[in-house]
Amino acid sequence: MLNERKNILEEQVLWFKEMLPMFEKMKQYTGHLPQVQYYEGKEALEYFFNQIAEASYSYSIFSLDDLLKHVYHDIDHVLEKLSHRSIRWAKRIMSSSELSKEYLSKQSNENIERKLLPEWYEMKAEITLYDGVLLQMSFGDHPTILEMKHPIFYQAHKTLFDYIWTSL
Repeated sequence: MLNERKNILEEQVLWFKEMLPMFEKMKQYTGHLPQVQYYEGKEALEYFFNQIAEASYSYSIFSLDDLLKHVYHDIDHVLEKLSHRSIRWAKRIMSSSELSKEYLSKQSNENIERKLLPEWYEMKAEITLYDGVLLQMSFGDHPTILEMKHPIFYQAHKTLFDYIWTSL
């Protein structure tokens, strides 16, 4: 019985090895469907913060308070990340809070424009657009990130960002 089960498993492994190239081809991007990836954890946030810092431009809407409450707990670290000197151009919309106002008062990077949401508006996630990438991030007890690459979805979110920006 044990040998029979072992033979079945070995056959399945061989089948998967034969099929792997086909599965890899199915994953290749054709340009018609969005490329979507899911990430989680603080390390993923660090990775994307570094990606955003190195981008040629970025647009973000986020809550500095939630980022500090659930992820970093260190305002100096977050302020350093948000004001990274290599940023070529950025627009940031933040929730209105004492921390956000403190951040605004300490920032001197002239390449970053900033605005605050009305105090009654509560932002529980982040939306960031950079170099053709759309990120949606949640900073709850377990940070999660959804990364999407697709020109139509990107442009739709950019249009919404522009509307919010001009209305503030």
